[in-house]
Parts: sequence; C-alpha cells; structure tokens
Amino acid sequence: MDILPIIIYSAIFFWIIKQLKAVLFWLYLWQLKDYHLSRFIAHFSTIKGRQIFFNKAYLFKIFWLALFFIGGTSQFLLWWSLPLVILYFLEAFKTLSVLVSGKIKKPVWTGKAVVLSLFSFGLVFYFLVSFFYIYQASFDFLKWLLILDILVPVFVSGVVLIFQPVTVFLRNRIIAKAMAKRSQFKDLIVIGVTGSCGKSSAKEFLAAILSQKYKVVRTPKNQNSEMGISNTILNLLKPEHQIFICEMGGYNAQGIELLVKIAKPQMGILTGINQQHLATFGSQENIIKGKFKLIESLPKNGTAILNIDNEFIKKELQRRKFKVKKIKKYSIKGEADIWAENIEAKKDKVSFEVFSRDGEFTRFEINLPGGWPIVSNILAAAAAAKELKMSLTEIHKACQKIDASFAPVTVRQSAKGLNIIDSSYSANPEGVLADLNYLNLWVGKKIVVMPSLIELGSAIKEVHQNIGKKIGEVCDLAIITSRDGLKEIKTGALKKGLKPDRIIYSENPRKIVEIIKKETQRGDTVLLEGRVPEGILNLLNK
Repeated sequence: MDILPIIIYSAIFFWIIKQLKAVLFWLYLWQLKDYHLSRFIAHFSTIKGRQIFFNKAYLFKIFWLALFFIGGTSQFLLWWSLPLVILYFLEAFKTLSVLVSGKIKKPVWTGKAVVLSLFSFGLVFYFLVSFFYIYQASFDFLKWLLILDILVPVFVSGVVLIFQPVTVFLRNRIIAKAMAKRSQFKDLIVIGVTGSCGKSSAKEFLAAILSQKYKVVRTPKNQNSEMGISNTILNLLKPEHQIFICEMGGYNAQGIELLVKIAKPQMGILTGINQQHLATFGSQENIIKGKFKLIESLPKNGTAILNIDNEFIKKELQRRKFKVKKIKKYSIKGEADIWAENIEAKKDKVSFEVFSRDGEFTRFEINLPGGWPIVSNILAAAAAAKELKMSLTEIHKACQKIDASFAPVTVRQSAKGLNIIDSSYSANPEGVLADLNYLNLWVGKKIVVMPSLIELGSAIKEVHQNIGKKIGEVCDLAIITSRDGLKEIKTGALKKGLKPDRIIYSENPRKIVEIIKKETQRGDTVLLEGRVPEGILNLLNK
C-alpha cells in the first residue's frame, strides 16, 4: 500500500481547517488597524507582531521547505513528511478548539469584511486546487502546499490592498455625498474636537451641555474617521439640528485635514497632544502639525479652544500665529480664559470651582468616577458652551444630568467585593497616568492589569518608564500582559520602590485572575487598563 497519498490527503484535510483560522486572523488584524497600511506594518515592530513569524511552527515549516528543496531519497522525503502532517493536525485541532470556545480571532462582519473574506478564501483554495491538479499526490504537491501555507498572509494582504482602490472609490462617493449635504446646512454650527486623549469625553460632555439649549447631533461613540463623520452627516444630521459636534481622529498628518474639509467646523477644540500613534505619524512634530490642522482650518471669525496645560499646545501657541482671531484657553493648573481651582477628586465624583476671564464663577460637582481628566474635559466643553451664549450656571445645571455612561472609566464590584475599574477600551500615555492617579484614590491593595502601549515609535522607552514610575508610586502589584515596554515599566517601577516580584508578566486570563484572587480581599481594587486579554472581566466577576 502506497502511504504517500494517505499522507497528502491527511495534510490537505488538516491544512484546510488550519487556513480557516489563518485567513480570519489576517482579516481581523487588517480590520483592527482600520485597513491602514502604516498601522498594519507598525504592528510587526512589536514583540507579539514579530512572534507571528518567529515561532517554532513557522520556523519548522521554513526548515522543512529548505530540506525539501535540497532533496533526498523518496524514503527520506516520505518519513520527513510525517512531522508536517502531525503539525497540521495540531494546528487544525487548535483551530477547532478556539472555534468551539468562541475565542477565534475574526473580523467584525461588516459588508467589507464579508467581501474580503470570500475573496481571500477563494484565492487560497483556488491555488490549492490548482497545485493539486498540476502535481497530484506527489512530494512536489506537498512542497507547494507548504509554500502556499507560508504565503497565506501575503495572499490575504494582497486581497485587502487590491480592494483598496474600490474601497477608496466607494469611500470618496460617500464623502462627496456628505460634503454636498453639509453644504446645504448654511446656519449649522460645527464644533470639531480632536486631540491625542480626552476628545471622546469632551465631545460627550459638550453634547450633554448644549442639548439643554440647542438641537444637537454628534458623531456616535468613537466614530471619528472620515467614514464615521460622513455617515453621521448622511444618516443622523437633520434640518432641525443647530449644532454638529464632530470628533476627529487621525493616524497621520493629513488625517485631520480631510475631516475638516468634510465637516467645515467654525469652532475647534484641541484637548491635548502626546506620543500616541507616533509610529504612524513618523515624528512628534508631525503629530503636532496633524492635530493643529483643525485650528488652522478654522475661519477668521471662528473660535479655537485649547488646553494650555499641555506643553506641546502651549509651545505651539507661543511660536505660531493662526488665522482664527478668537483663541480661548482652558486650564486646571492656573488662570486662563476659563480655569478650575480647588479640585477635589473622590472615587465617585469630582468637585471644583470654575472661573472665567469675564468674571463668572460657579462651583461644580460632577457625579462621575475618573478624577481630574473629567475637570479638564468639562472645562473644554464649558469654554465652547460659553461661546454659544450659555452661562456657567446653565452649564453646571446641564452637567447634573450627565450620567455614568459619560464617565471615562466604569466602576463595578465583583461578587466577592473586589472593586474593578474598567478602562479597557483603549489606552494612551496620558490616559494611563490619569487612570493610575484615579486608582490612587482607592483604599486597600491596588493592582493594575495592562498591556504595553502600541504605535509609540521612538518614544516607547520613555513612555513606559514614566508609566512604570507611576505604577511604582500607586500600585501594590502590576500584571503586564505584553512584552513590549515591559523592561522599561519594570525599570520605572523599581525606581519608585516596587519590588521586582510585584511586576508580573502574563497573557493568560485564567492565570491573571488566579493571581488577583490570591492577592486580594474584599475592598481591594483592580484597574483594567487598555486592551487586556479577553475574559478577565467575566472571570473576576465569578
């Protein structure tokens, strides 16, 4: 009995199952990076990104392929093929396991994702059938099966990039429709909100405040791209709306420029600038230029609202002149056009006094968790609202209707009385430090669970050392869930007195939860910061 066909058909069967996971993963990764090539490439500068290729299974396939090209006797190649079949069996078994558990990494099934997946699977299996037709059940087919396996990332990425012109064409049509509709709203007041951090909260606070006096529409959630803004204009903007609050995000210096062309804001809020997305912007200077595109775009009779507590913004104001004549500054550190004093942050609320240059004064109390970032974002919103003829008293009254959904963090208690601060949507350098400051308001043992930050480029070491120092000041235990920046976090934390064994690396949700439960008792607090491994929150609640 010839064993080669058995080996080949077994390899094909396991290979097909394995490719289900592979194709879905690569589509998931492209979608996660918003189909931006620069963000996709930047992922491979991380340790986790490099491990996609530099792992035992992948290296074994490269080694196996090299030996196959070197050649040998049929008997040698036959027995050398068995480990490959075993490897594909293990990969197929892993695919089925994650599929059954629901933990397989796959894209969100948008129309674009469905089309890309159909073409990706179609292309991969077209080559599979073609190679089998040409080489039949031979060692050459096994060689090409392995080559195809290795090149699946290239095929999927090729499909994504080939469809980019189609995507761009369809995107440009939607943008053109949105711009045409926007031009019909001659009296619409548009407020653009951008910044490396705080823009979502500032937008939500401003919408809540202005809604007490005006008909307001805003970009939903974190839909701050050209498509998010265009779809808001096309689907949500109505003739009765008086104000459109538009969150604006970007991954390069030209990103904001397109957004302002679509929305045409007369008022712009810049909440802060840090090193977020430095890898895709290319330099800190490019980040500054990109964020200030909003301010540059404003008409002469428009209004710019700037956070002068941010050093990058402060320096840019000192060295440049802008077309817009009215520039309003806000601060929690000193006097400005509108500023806060006597800030008192507690676990479930923050109180402060707000002063304005025109002599108004009101004491605010905001019943939201999150600490001082709430104050800064309320000031940004208040500065805009005052320009729209609302008094500080009216603004404060409107703030009383802000509910917990507007909070920068979510606080909950586990079944066993553990306090959980959930800030796991995303993370940026300034936001992490703010959340750690908020964690410091809690009594008992304090633990942070977080990955290192991504897309920081050359700033990765400095940022993570600063985060480590703050962890050392605040936390009794840190569990870091990725390796990038881990060394720098340790260095910073050790400088502030945290013991080496109190900084733990783990990506395993169950292990992380076991450590937390072993270390804590009722009343202790855990901060989940950034995109922590899935399942931790559910496991903590058990």
